[in-house]
Amino acid sequence: MIKREIKQAFEKYAHTPPYWEYVRKLAIRFWAELDRKEIFDIKEVTSGID
Repeated sequence: MIKREIKQAFEKYAHTPPYWEYVRKLAIRFWAELDRKEIFDIKEVTSGID
C-alpha cells in the first residue's frame, strides 16, 4: 500500500516540491494510522561482542 501510494505520487508530481509535500503527508498519515509492528520488519540484532 505504501509503495503504491508513493508510486502514484511520483507519477503525478515527479520530484517536484508538491511531490515531497504529498509524501510528507503520507508519512504522517501512515505513522498515525498503521501499527508499527505491521509496517516494519523487526529483527533482533546481536552485536557479536562478548
